[in-house]
Amino acid sequence: MVDVLRPDGLRVVALAHNSAGPRGPASRPTPVLTVEQPRAIAPSPARHLPT
Repeated sequence: MVDVLRPDGLRVVALAHNSAGPRGPASRPTPVLTVEQPRAIAPSPARHLPT
């Protein structure tokens, strides 16, 4: 899980599971995202609130 609080006040949380939820049984061998992918997604300026 990656939790980013940006200078503009927007909080972005990105995570991936290899199950239907955080406590469910695994439904695939690995999470859909690698560890590096949420780290790149969360701070991206592409994440913004609509104006």
